[in-house]
Amino acid sequence: VVTALPSIVADLRGGQNYSWVESAYLISTAALCPAYGKLSDVFGRKWILYPSIIIFLTGSALCGAARTMNWLILSRALQGVGGGGILQLVQIVISDIVPLEVRGTYGSASAVTWVVAGFLGPLIGGALTDHLSWRWYAHSIPRNLTQKHESIQVLLD
Repeated sequence: VVTALPSIVADLRGGQNYSWVESAYLISTAALCPAYGKLSDVFGRKWILYPSIIIFLTGSALCGAARTMNWLILSRALQGVGGGGILQLVQIVISDIVPLEVRGTYGSASAVTWVVAGFLGPLIGGALTDHLSWRWYAHSIPRNLTQKHESIQVLLD
């Protein structure tokens, strides 16, 4: 999102609120991460992870459809609500299904995924924003939904 901010600000004419686009996501994610862990203990992993994914994808779709800066900021906050559950549950599921002896390897693989995404994401996102539109990331929703559903089925069944 950060690489697309200049295009977003120009399109939505929201320069005075641009910092809230990322802040809304981070605040809602950080605020809810601890609750997701406890909720998954009470209700089960799948019953918390599935709604988290749906909330995240709904927030993504609303971001792509945003017509005002406030709409985008609220959509990013909603995206963060779902993102907090995804972040927390991935680590919890790894600890549930991976034996302690090899858990470090899986944790490292998860960390490497974040590093690669942090490196390639801005490059790819910037190119897509320059050549298509800043709204491009909403188009990945069907693919993401399918991949996340398949991953959960494999991990939790």
